Amino acid sequence: MWDKLNTNPITQNVKVFQFNYRVSYPEEAVIFYENTFLPRAKQDELPIIFHTFSNNGAAALMTLWGSMEKSNPEIKKRIKGILFDSGPAPIVTILPWARAFYSTQIPAKYQSSFTYFLSLVVFVPFVALRNLYVVLRDLLQPGYRASRDAFIGLPALDLPKNQMFLYSTADLMCYHTYIRKFHDNQASKGTDVEYKMWTDTSHVAHHIGHQEEYEKLCQKFLNKCLRK
Repeated sequence: MWDKLNTNPITQNVKVFQFNYRVSYPEEAVIFYENTFLPRAKQDELPIIFHTFSNNGAAALMTLWGSMEKSNPEIKKRIKGILFDSGPAPIVTILPWARAFYSTQIPAKYQSSFTYFLSLVVFVPFVALRNLYVVLRDLLQPGYRASRDAFIGLPALDLPKNQMFLYSTADLMCYHTYIRKFHDNQASKGTDVEYKMWTDTSHVAHHIGHQEEYEKLCQKFLNKCLRK
């Protein structure tokens, strides 16, 4: 899509959630920042816009932001806006996340009702223990979860003024009520927030379900960011 909008996109699925839906593990985001994003960003002085998907993208952005603050603040100044697709939001129940993990990590030829049930039997207790670890560590090390949870940690960052949120009331992974709470909080701080809330598209499927409208919204947002 961004190719059609006459931009120079860097597309990367940075997987920062591993067996835990409450906190991210930023190592992959750091590798992406050092090996891919930073070399490309240093090639020119062009403005930068981020387009993140779900909590995974938002958490990766949080890691990139921290890395830029420490080592390349001049690049951070070039960031003109952020598009958030289907996030950020806390995952309040484990089952939607478990379904997503199963559908993306288990090869299609092995997927069946039996293997799904088996994965839940093995997977859910393991994740529950990992989440207990997160709770205990946050008690002993205040701020641990905020440093790895985009819904909590992103509002504390000096994000760009231009922000757009694309989400749906039909999303069973990241509930629209939390995404709206997030962008309302951003707006209360003076951020220029735009949003589009559909009623019929599932998690990160809004471009598929509303391609023409989605691309027009992105084009409009891009033009606004480049004017300022």
